[in-house]
Amino acid sequence: MSNLIISVTTFKSNGKTGLINSKGEIIAESIYDAIGPFQGAFARVRLGEKFGLINKQGKLITKKYYNRIDARFWGSESQIIYIVHCGTKKGFYLDGCEEFSGLLYNSIGGLYNDRALVSVRGLYGYINGKGEVVIPPLFSFGTDFEQNIATVATDNKVQYIDLNGNEVTIPDARFLWRNLKQQTLVHYISRNHFKIYEISNPRNLCRTDFASESAWQLYSELTPHTLSLGTIDGYIFLFDKNRRLVSPFYTRQILMITHDRFIVSEGCLVRDQYYSLYTVEGQKLLPAVFKEMIHLKDDIYIIRIEEEYGLVKEDGKFIGECNYNCPQDIPEILEII
Repeated sequence: MSNLIISVTTFKSNGKTGLINSKGEIIAESIYDAIGPFQGAFARVRLGEKFGLINKQGKLITKKYYNRIDARFWGSESQIIYIVHCGTKKGFYLDGCEEFSGLLYNSIGGLYNDRALVSVRGLYGYINGKGEVVIPPLFSFGTDFEQNIATVATDNKVQYIDLNGNEVTIPDARFLWRNLKQQTLVHYISRNHFKIYEISNPRNLCRTDFASESAWQLYSELTPHTLSLGTIDGYIFLFDKNRRLVSPFYTRQILMITHDRFIVSEGCLVRDQYYSLYTVEGQKLLPAVFKEMIHLKDDIYIIRIEEEYGLVKEDGKFIGECNYNCPQDIPEILEII
């Protein structure tokens, strides 16, 4: 009998909830409006619209009640972190530890490689699995650690850091594509402001990405394996051999017309797509104002603006008029082909 496991469960009295053990002993008086299940060592209790935490001895470990308390896994399914919310501030209790971190943070991320991303007044840093600050919040953004590497930014540059916050250099950017689950792409929204995107499924270009067999052959002979495609939430992105982004954002489709030119369809909504022309150096040759664009020959394209067709060169100059109902009506086509 000495090895008997004593369990605890809730009970109701006068419309309130308390806690009782399997021996029939009341370990928490029925003073709460609700008591949730134990997740790890603690359970949430609700009093009115506020929340606290109790342990399995019925002790209220939070010194006060808070607007919200979340429980989630902390590095593994056997460890829990309890996130306490109070306005825009957050703090935490770690599983089995009754010491509170204090309401120090604006956000607390998940634990990866024994590091969790936290923010304080718009600056990002990292804590370890014990809740200790190992990299102070000094960065304008940061990512989770993968393969012991995270991407962070200061006011003037983006860099990679190790688990101790030391800047590291990755000699071959393809390392990110091969070994990390996802690559981080930093898009400069404006001066000193950044937005993070996660890129998945990168791959080298193949024949189906080209408008013709001749274009594919030219690419294969002159610049093989120098371009790659990645996707972000349904959008397509093109990268050069140095893994630099060379296509615009909100691209729905990319079609290579030569080894160094490609047509893209741009637009947040499918019904509002427009076509433009880019080089693999990231230079925009023709703006996204065309409802259709077909490569005709050399630097000449069949385009449609609203409902009217015409011909345009890569320098933006039209050949003849742009007022035909269909491409077959354009008289200059016969001369060009």
